[in-house]
Amino acid sequence: MTKIPLFMIHNDDEDAKAVDAIIRSGREWSSGRIISEFERGIAEYIGVKHCVCFNSGGTALNALMMALGIRPHEQVQVPSFTFIATAFAPLYVGASSRFIDIEEKRLGLDPAEVRKGLGGIPGR
Repeated sequence: MTKIPLFMIHNDDEDAKAVDAIIRSGREWSSGRIISEFERGIAEYIGVKHCVCFNSGGTALNALMMALGIRPHEQVQVPSFTFIATAFAPLYVGASSRFIDIEEKRLGLDPAEVRKGLGGIPGR
């Protein structure tokens, strides 16, 4: 049996000190100058005009559902091996989640299963 880690954290003392400084700054941990600088730095690094940070993956997925225009009664394919927020995201906008198996090598959605899943969605 293969053990699959749910997550791996890669950080060092410098990262911990930076996070500590932001938390101790008061409100800067959720908005303000430090967050704006961080968003600009990410946008510049990946070569895009804008970047928006969220307080959690769940709120980012909620915003994604709205940005994509996912509507009530639509179905969104989500990986079967995931955190609960992934499956809940479509529910926030009235859609439903359809679990799709992952591939063993990369632990991401299995493209063959995604194609099969699309065949079961009305209008596809």
